[in-house]
Amino acid sequence: MAVQSSESAKLHPSFDLIAVGSGAGGLTAAITVAEHGGRALVIEKDSCLGGVTALSQGQVWLGATRLEQEAGIDDSIEDTIAYLGFLSSGLADEKLQRSYAERGNEVIEFLREKAGVEFMVVRNYPDYFFPKAPGSKAEGRYVEVAPFRASRLGELRERFVGPSPFGMDRVGTPDLVAAAGDPAKIAAAAEGRIARDELCAGAALSASLVLAAAERGIEMRTRTRAVRLIRENGRIAGVEVETAEGTQVLRTRAVLLATGGYDWNLEFVRSFEHLPRLESMAPTTVEGDHITMATEVGAMVASARPESTPLNLGFAIPGQEHNGLPMFQGLAGAKPGGIIVNSAGQRFADESFYHDVNGAFAHYDGVEQRRPNQPAWLVFDSTYLPTYGLQTLPPGEPLPEGLATVADDLASLAKAAGIDSDGLMATVERFNGFCARGRDEDFGRGELPWSRRFVGDSRIQPNPCLGPLAKPPFWAIPLTPVGTSLATAGLKVDAGGRVQSARGEAIPRLYAAGNAAARTDVTGYQSGIGNARGLLLGYLAALDVMAA
Repeated sequence: MAVQSSESAKLHPSFDLIAVGSGAGGLTAAITVAEHGGRALVIEKDSCLGGVTALSQGQVWLGATRLEQEAGIDDSIEDTIAYLGFLSSGLADEKLQRSYAERGNEVIEFLREKAGVEFMVVRNYPDYFFPKAPGSKAEGRYVEVAPFRASRLGELRERFVGPSPFGMDRVGTPDLVAAAGDPAKIAAAAEGRIARDELCAGAALSASLVLAAAERGIEMRTRTRAVRLIRENGRIAGVEVETAEGTQVLRTRAVLLATGGYDWNLEFVRSFEHLPRLESMAPTTVEGDHITMATEVGAMVASARPESTPLNLGFAIPGQEHNGLPMFQGLAGAKPGGIIVNSAGQRFADESFYHDVNGAFAHYDGVEQRRPNQPAWLVFDSTYLPTYGLQTLPPGEPLPEGLATVADDLASLAKAAGIDSDGLMATVERFNGFCARGRDEDFGRGELPWSRRFVGDSRIQPNPCLGPLAKPPFWAIPLTPVGTSLATAGLKVDAGGRVQSARGEAIPRLYAAGNAAARTDVTGYQSGIGNARGLLLGYLAALDVMAA
């Protein structure tokens, strides 16, 4: 049954496009509409602009771009597709995958030339699976926005998302690459950005898009929650929203859903991620509104592989809160001197590569009818915290009580934490032997160049990802899956971002972008693909709207 506006709802002037969500997808779509002479509106449920994009690492992963050519880096569309095929394990829609590879450069150049977004190639930063995967590259495919001086936002700064509680708005990927795992260099880079009032990473990307939208006179409304799509004569004709003033119906020729994932919707998490619960680094407004609204008008929900969705294992540090809730943080990987074990005290993955950890954590034993690697713990010795700190805790700062179990020997640690003591002691002895030889014979920790760059410590040789657990006391922190709005399931779309029904037919004038759109183009994952899918699908949707 079509959802119609109520007689009491107030009708507003029509738009060519209403973008629901103020992250990369929504803002890019609105900018594209404006550049083509149309009128767009961006509505945001949260109290500030920027969306999940502003809290992200800000990486955009695309191959064969003009930026690569300008940097003298060799790449091709076919190599990009070969690598995407490796990520997708034969499960992707080949037409959508080719569109991602062939048209990704188009949106980057559009935003560079028309909106003044200062994209740059991140040098010396390899694809996840380089060199083992076909088509993988040693550098060039990671794109990021140059540091953005926050004062450029003017009065909009008060409406832009505040400082990242995770610190990612002041340190970009180039800073992390240059630091080579040295926390002091990372801290110095952040201090320099703060002194110069510069935003980095996802904050720089979002701020650039917010500024470009404002310069084009695009209205951006916050505290505006989309609750229902309006369909008339078989087409989407508007969206019903809730604001402090009450319920309104906004008329439009098309709607783009760019609301992120569904981290804070427990029913969706259980249904699509197959988890009893999920903690999250995303804003609490990320509740799967796109699924709720679009399925009412016949949209199909499609799924990727849950084990390939980057729900990193992490924890909340007591006393640290965000949005009034415990501030959970996901681990990109264990630093040298740390391992991740299950209740048997056994390692089960390469701890320097979160993809391997996540996949193994999700493993289901059909004979035992359980997941043998759940629960899991991060275990480390007394050298770990003074050297690396722990996420938002700087090196040398003590752990607050209630986070970790600590003991003077491994047997006592295991007993107190609920880990098999014999298993843990045997695991640490074996692992320390690997560290002495510089090679992890069980899981190949430190063999991927990406892990060496992003998780390793270049001061440690020959393997920057390996460090022994030898000096007491020893620590164990229980880990839990932590989301970032990246989702296994989303709305099925075609290559133009048009939302599809279960019959494979487009729902007229309804589009989705970013994490709201199912990952049928790339069913696996590589960091930077989430932001890229937001930019590209938002751009392509807007082109389709303005061509009609």
